[in-house]
Amino acid sequence: MPQLYLGLNAPGLGTYKSAWRRDGIDPVGLTTGEFYVRLAQTAEQGLFDAFFLADQPTLDAASVVRTPGRPRVLALPGASLTLASTDEEALRRKEELDGGDGALSGRQYLAGRLGLSADDLDLDAPIPLEKVDIERQRRENSEGFLRSILSLAASGKPLRELLRDGSGHLTVVGSPATVADTFEQWFAVGAIDGFNLMFDVIEESLLLFVDEVVPLLQERGLFRRKYEGTTLRDHLGLPVPTW
Repeated sequence: MPQLYLGLNAPGLGTYKSAWRRDGIDPVGLTTGEFYVRLAQTAEQGLFDAFFLADQPTLDAASVVRTPGRPRVLALPGASLTLASTDEEALRRKEELDGGDGALSGRQYLAGRLGLSADDLDLDAPIPLEKVDIERQRRENSEGFLRSILSLAASGKPLRELLRDGSGHLTVVGSPATVADTFEQWFAVGAIDGFNLMFDVIEESLLLFVDEVVPLLQERGLFRRKYEGTTLRDHLGLPVPTW
């Protein structure tokens, strides 16, 4: 039975810049090698395929690598997770994080991806697409990510609402069962091979994912129970090239 691939994307302490303000979080942690070693060890405990320190292709890119006649390329889009024991708790958690500087951080990040200044974006107004040099951003950004943002912006929704719902990546807010259900639904469609995971506050959510979501995926036959090899090529089932 085909199984999911899971990679851990680790941008510092998490996708929220305010993560360092939370109780029990060491704001100096992301400056030390020990911090990333601990994350890698937790990812290994969860039998993840890989550990990334950079952004990855987005969901919209999956259609490109599924074009008939093209060589098969693994589609591992980004999935941004806000995880808690119940759906209600996860929603409260997201509201709490968004209530800090989440929206402001998101505005700054999105402005950078669009080649704009943060001052060009009003949280309570639509994204001013007329200010975006789309062709230039196509050359400098992930094509899939840019197309996702432009599609969302075309809805005319205020930026604050777009940031709340997630922009550019699959955003899942919910319990371990909700996350597992969402992953299973996406995988069953056949457009993706797995996900690169991004957590709101990585030190709080990664272990919860390993302890509660991974077993659910394993029970459904969607994820490995042990490593079959020692290299990334082994984990992803990629053939050894011949030259």
